[in-house]
Amino acid sequence: MFKRENVKLSTVDKALCKNIRTAGTKDKTRRKQALLKKKERQEEFGCQPTTSAEQSRKIAVEKDRHVRQIAAQKRKKALELLVQAKKAKK
Repeated sequence: MFKRENVKLSTVDKALCKNIRTAGTKDKTRRKQALLKKKERQEEFGCQPTTSAEQSRKIAVEKDRHVRQIAAQKRKKALELLVQAKKAKK
């Protein structure tokens, strides 16, 4: 982990290096476990937006979808009226 090429500096304490490595390993495993717990909670409760930005994006998508549905309904009604008008002319 530590290599000293400058001979003027003293030797590296091996116990210190070992402690740093074990602390890094413990931190890495702790982070992995926390990530796994978070994923399990998300699977259990479903994915929910955690930030206001995600919530606003979700709301914007829902509004857009709703507007498209209303527009599709209006187009369908207009088409039906045209079909009925054609049938009435015949």
